[in-house]
Amino acid sequence: MTHIALVREATNELEKLPARRKDTRGRKMIIRIEVSDADLETMECDSLEEFEEQIRNQLDNGVVTSDGGAGADWMAEYDLEVIKVD
Repeated sequence: MTHIALVREATNELEKLPARRKDTRGRKMIIRIEVSDADLETMECDSLEEFEEQIRNQLDNGVVTSDGGAGADWMAEYDLEVIKVD
């Protein structure tokens, strides 16, 4: 089973970050995904790199808001960590 975790450092400031722009506080959202060989096979990916490329494309271009925006239009800057598990 693939596990996806979104991690963001706590802050006392609540603000809407500009889409995909550098966070001036020096922090990024971390998206950490744990994936097994069985998960890769189910998703027809031959490698972690291929999976990472596909998931990054989905995050940036395939996540659509109700008004038609893509992930890159509204998501904060992020780091993607794909981790192989047994």
